[in-house]
Amino acid sequence: MQRTIGRNFYLGLGLAVVLIAALGFVSYTGVVNITGQANAAKVEPKYGGTIYAGLRLSGIDPKGFDPGTGNYYTDNWTSFFAEKLMAGDWSKSAMGTNEYGFNDTEWFPPRALKGYLAESWEWTDPLTLVFKLRKGIKFQNRPPVNGREFTSEDVAYSWDRLLKNKRLGKTRYAGLKSISTPDKYTVVFKMNKFQADWRFTFGYGGYNGIYPREMVEAGPDDWKNACGTGPYWVSDYVRGNSVTFVKNPDYWGTEILGGKEYKLPFADKIIVPIIRDSATRLAALRTGRVDMLYSIPWSEVESLQKSNPNLGKKEYLRLNNLQLFFKMATKPFNDVRVRKAMNMALDRDAMGKTLYGGKYEPLMMSFYASWGEELYTPIEKLPPDVGEAFKYNPERAKQLLAEAGYPKGFTTKLVYPGPYDSLVQMMVAYFSQIGVTVNQRTVESGQIWSIAGNRDWEGMIGFPFGESGPLLMLQFLMPGEYWNAGEVNDKKLIEMYDDARHTRDWGECQRKLKAANVQSLRVLPWVTPPNAYAFNYWQPWLGGFHGEDCAGFWNPAPVMARIWTHRKK
Repeated sequence: MQRTIGRNFYLGLGLAVVLIAALGFVSYTGVVNITGQANAAKVEPKYGGTIYAGLRLSGIDPKGFDPGTGNYYTDNWTSFFAEKLMAGDWSKSAMGTNEYGFNDTEWFPPRALKGYLAESWEWTDPLTLVFKLRKGIKFQNRPPVNGREFTSEDVAYSWDRLLKNKRLGKTRYAGLKSISTPDKYTVVFKMNKFQADWRFTFGYGGYNGIYPREMVEAGPDDWKNACGTGPYWVSDYVRGNSVTFVKNPDYWGTEILGGKEYKLPFADKIIVPIIRDSATRLAALRTGRVDMLYSIPWSEVESLQKSNPNLGKKEYLRLNNLQLFFKMATKPFNDVRVRKAMNMALDRDAMGKTLYGGKYEPLMMSFYASWGEELYTPIEKLPPDVGEAFKYNPERAKQLLAEAGYPKGFTTKLVYPGPYDSLVQMMVAYFSQIGVTVNQRTVESGQIWSIAGNRDWEGMIGFPFGESGPLLMLQFLMPGEYWNAGEVNDKKLIEMYDDARHTRDWGECQRKLKAANVQSLRVLPWVTPPNAYAFNYWQPWLGGFHGEDCAGFWNPAPVMARIWTHRKK
């Protein structure tokens, strides 16, 4: 039956918008756009039903269901069954105090986190982090684990496998000295040196979902063996069509809404359709074939408002955007004056109005405006010698090129992924106005990562970059780092990052990170364009949902477990 549902998902996408009411609008009995705990008390969550979730990554197939592979985006799918020690605190969402929006996919400030599989944690000495696990949690009652108790040995096993990952073990986790399990409910992480990003690294971040040994022994490449402690498990996967998750009836988690505690999850089933074409995804939203759709560009907003005025909508700053990295060790880009001139060539305000309808932020590297000025420094507050690089001034840009020995400009190369063609063509046109000719080559989106990692390019390379937290964004500019495509090697930046990374007090750490970010802007390893705002939309029959994305690193499961549907089918 599951396969029939999945394979027939696309049937009916051609229905006219006038039929939307027949698909469920008239059956809605909940409240739209609830804000705050007071309003949460007005609704009664509903159990049962199916939610068709057009998640951020619903345009691509999963890269497997093995949490231990360390593949980027894998957590988006494995989070439904493989939980982590920490995750987002839903009491801070719009259904609670409304302190945090949960629209980042990778970075979550300490104030927005709480324990999940871990009940508590403490630093027993400067280099020893001890997690106390929740007692009585069981793995899902299905093969190959069949409901046995979750213990500290499962945490140690998952981490041991992660540390053996050739791409991650010797770099990202180099600061970890050892892991021990003194009893069933205690896990001890020993460090070589304190790491300010410990919450991300060990708690809620990438690749550290917990799963049982039995899953690996049964064959982790087979989705039928995927198992963990989470609110859902994979019941069907049809490549190129859909992934279906069904409710774990024995799930341990609960949530307090309106002063009342509810057992999670609410929906019986989550179906994630895999729709590669953006127009088809929008048609699915318009006709009610999906209950939510993420990351819709501003260009579709007016049309959606006219065709579907009852949809819920949330605007947020999109953190991932194309950056053009320089080959900094070679001419002409080994001269910071050239790098500054290339940035000054862009009229970011004109680009933001033309490409993004005026919904944009002019500067988004390395830190983001949405983080607030505890970390982010807007252009007008940057030191004058740094801030001028991000103000449109083609005459000054030509002057800088002349000072660097290029009075007539120069010709360079650029390789980038095809989907960003409109943005790149506009940037190239601006470069030409200061005498810089750019010979372009487009590649498939997946190909750009290997080109960047292998340093197999000349001149400039463009790839989508962002969404990570402040410590990781600066780590990506460190020598030897895989994502350091331009091979940045700035002594002062290295020292500032290292100092911040090993600062224990978070407030002081933020101040140091903010200063280090200004130094990264002074180094200028890229041309950075303006960043757009995007929009999440959802059907009015969803309850408890306000456009949230994730509650941990590419972790939509805690969000999906806490929303419900009033739609009658």
